Amino acid sequence: MPDAHDAIRAAERAAGVLTAATQQGTERKEAVRRAVAALKSGPALRLDGMPLSTGVEVVRRLARVDGSLAQIPQSHLVFARRFPGHIPAGALIANAQVDGDPEVGITNGLLTGEKRFCTGSAYADLLAVTVSAEPAVAVLIRADAPGVGVTGDWAAMGQSYTASGTVRFDRVDVAQAPRSLRSDALALRHYGAYAQALHAGIDLGLFEGAVSAAYERAGLPRNAGGEDQLLSALVGEVEVELYVARASLSSMLGALDDPSADANEVAEDVTAAKLAIQDAALRTVQRLFEVTGTAGAAGQDPLDRWWRDLRTHTLHDKRRVKLGLLGRRVVTGERIPRNEKLGG
Repeated sequence: MPDAHDAIRAAERAAGVLTAATQQGTERKEAVRRAVAALKSGPALRLDGMPLSTGVEVVRRLARVDGSLAQIPQSHLVFARRFPGHIPAGALIANAQVDGDPEVGITNGLLTGEKRFCTGSAYADLLAVTVSAEPAVAVLIRADAPGVGVTGDWAAMGQSYTASGTVRFDRVDVAQAPRSLRSDALALRHYGAYAQALHAGIDLGLFEGAVSAAYERAGLPRNAGGEDQLLSALVGEVEVELYVARASLSSMLGALDDPSADANEVAEDVTAAKLAIQDAALRTVQRLFEVTGTAGAAGQDPLDRWWRDLRTHTLHDKRRVKLGLLGRRVVTGERIPRNEKLGG
């Protein structure tokens, strides 16, 4: 049976597929598609029985190479926990959660409506479709089922290849489809905290990838005889921010994997760590051009890709809402809601 090490190594191999393809001149969208196919063929998407930290480390490894590649399996790793026994080997789940117009509903066993921002839908074999009418539920359907229309209308400043487009449902038969009540999902161990931790892993991976790319562009390390004191100080600042982000993730993962940890405290740890990682990354990645100079803005893959992906991905949650939740814990003693997004 594959273990956590095997899953992480499989993610690294999939990231290597993307790197090799782009180095050979393959268009990046096709390179991402090849890497997703590699992910499907290995154990990186089948994490049953493994520590929750495994999924975070999987997306972190992917994000070190490409933010889109990392975000595509994020929903799969969340929804796979809700549908044990219903996911064939090699299948990828995409989410369909944000209602469009009309709102998705089920009438007489038929699913109709529109969902937006369905990350990974163009690559997916299965769609996890949420229905908010009480009792709130998610249904698992084939992405190519009759009546399902996956569009290619996703366009954004960053995360360009996540295929986070619109999906329309026209009287899709879900009478026999697997269903998962929202209440049952929230009863899973650290359900919302795990989902948020995956996003934090993506942010850190993007941060690490950006720093690595910047150092390579700047030709670091250099001969000590020509040391630039100002550059050394700037790189020192980068290293401190990276240390803070990595330490935050390490602390968060320790809490997630601790079987004796209090669920409320884990939610607080994940929220604080996610904010610390996000803030450190956003503060620092935009300054990496000061490390590289013009070299960071030139060539086929300039550094702006990392900032665009990071800036777009960190829009998933409202930062000040998260800060307010942490603050109320101290000011009023109110706990962070343990829902899908930990209140944010």
